[in-house]
Amino acid sequence: MATDAAISVTEDFFRLTVPRITDLSELKLVLQLLYLTERRGGPVPESVLLSAQIPGSVVGLDSPEPAEVRMRRVIERAVANGTLIRLTTAGAVAFLPGTERFRRQVDQARDGEPAMPGRAGIADADDVAVYRPNAFALYEQNIGPLTPLIAERIRDAERTYPRTWIERAIEETVGYNKRNWRYVEAILARWEEIGGPDEASGRRS
Repeated sequence: MATDAAISVTEDFFRLTVPRITDLSELKLVLQLLYLTERRGGPVPESVLLSAQIPGSVVGLDSPEPAEVRMRRVIERAVANGTLIRLTTAGAVAFLPGTERFRRQVDQARDGEPAMPGRAGIADADDVAVYRPNAFALYEQNIGPLTPLIAERIRDAERTYPRTWIERAIEETVGYNKRNWRYVEAILARWEEIGGPDEASGRRS
């Protein structure tokens, strides 16, 4: 008799990833990717996401526009929103859910750290390249319109803090539904005082 396999979904998915999702198709895509990542034990190739059945289940079949075309738009939006991680390993494009757990696993692989249990199937020797929108795009996609004043404050932040800090501070801001740059700056200042975001979350690098 077949049994249903459990899929692991951590708290940060609900606290940081779900608030970034903009519509139902994107939510369906992220959930499909969580399932496929668990089943495959690693990143999901683009060809799998665009296979015959998955686009229809994500975007539906009730449109004259091909499901694959609409699926590609949802993928691009999810990558821009940070709910999907698009990476290139061994010359092939693949995806992981954009949760903090998977982001840390990708960073470990890129930094050449020893393999950790559940590292999303990324081998140490892989040449991993990850697409990440810049801070200006992240602000517009998740917080609001980019004014000249905000653009200058983001430039100031980029001169002061590591890029990964700014990305994670924007994620924290969205997760707490505080969609303004002042809140991002407050998070960055607090992290600077205590030694970084990993110290704030009780982890050590």
